[in-house]
Amino acid sequence: MYITAIIAEYNPFHNGHLYQLSKIKKDLKSNYIISIISGNFTQRGLPTIIDKFHRTRMALASGVDMVIELPTIHATASAEFFARGAISILDKCNIVNSLCFGAESPDLELFRQISELLLDEPSGYKIHLNDLLKSGYSYPNARSLAICKHFNNPSLEQFISSPNNILGIEYLKALQYYFSPILPISIQRERTNYKDKTIYSNLASASAIRKALEINEIEQLANAMPKECLQILLEHKYPDMNKLHDLVCYKLMASPKSEIYSTFDVPKNLINSLYNSLGQVTTYRSLAERLTSKTYSKATVYRSLLKIILGIYPDKFDGDYVRVLGIRESSKNLLSLLYKKSKIPIITNAKAATNSHFSDKQLNSLNTDILATNLYSILNGDNILYNADFNKKFIIYPS
Repeated sequence: MYITAIIAEYNPFHNGHLYQLSKIKKDLKSNYIISIISGNFTQRGLPTIIDKFHRTRMALASGVDMVIELPTIHATASAEFFARGAISILDKCNIVNSLCFGAESPDLELFRQISELLLDEPSGYKIHLNDLLKSGYSYPNARSLAICKHFNNPSLEQFISSPNNILGIEYLKALQYYFSPILPISIQRERTNYKDKTIYSNLASASAIRKALEINEIEQLANAMPKECLQILLEHKYPDMNKLHDLVCYKLMASPKSEIYSTFDVPKNLINSLYNSLGQVTTYRSLAERLTSKTYSKATVYRSLLKIILGIYPDKFDGDYVRVLGIRESSKNLLSLLYKKSKIPIITNAKAATNSHFSDKQLNSLNTDILATNLYSILNGDNILYNADFNKKFIIYPS
């Protein structure tokens, strides 16, 4: 039995994802495909276009055999911790043979060389990095240039800065970090770019699809998404991100400063600027724009704001579990195999999990997932989603 995993957001599921599934089934001859997906918030710190339960149904309808949730503490983290969290869970499932990811370049050997460098950080590389940081470069730019200097290859900068390549490097780094036997496999992205804002073929970026949805270009959406996925997308409410403005302001006013400053992976100088911005703007977008700078990207800002709202602290890490959101009916034996092989707890019912003998860190992480779902229910005004982690049935898609 050969099982391939995918790390994804499916925000929303589109034909590019369908292409990836077909390549896995055709080229790898995989018996099963498992997708580990972000919950209700993305790696950029923004709410997903629709909730995790309906994105799970999209994936299952399109051929994914099992969907598991990447815990919120990892799903909303920087690329390094996003990848490390996903790989840690997939490795401990103890049933995954390969990890397949899309990339702007499929040069797996180059991915390995860069990931090994970043994992080991030899002294020469550290000197380059520190010199660039002292010169005023942001950390991502300094790291990119330091890698180029280490390999004496300026042309690497484009490879390193491509969004999917960034994650690919982190996936390989995490696989090495955990000494995982999972085999990495890269697939060339076809005819579209992660940042494209326009649908110009049947393969479009998630950004372009969200933009088309915003201006109600249904015909374009129908060209870029599987029919059932589009139907699910059009039938549901979308979140209002600006509702987060009042929530983050209240959190800053009501919480001890020591608590805010202890939020995981949020720069102290950014928090200083955030306190200084209180009362200066009236929307969440304008707050993020005010805090964005050469040092802090907009993604860093949005991630930081969300982590402050959710109260994500370092003590919530290292508490892995497998939260199964859904499975295809024809793949039920995959769930049995997971129960037999997994090194960490399996959750199909959040209520049962919170009453069981989980570690404090596992419960803290799970409770953050539950809080994130309830926060999302406020943003899209759908009361059905409140406590949906307890109330929604485990999804079994007919197949």
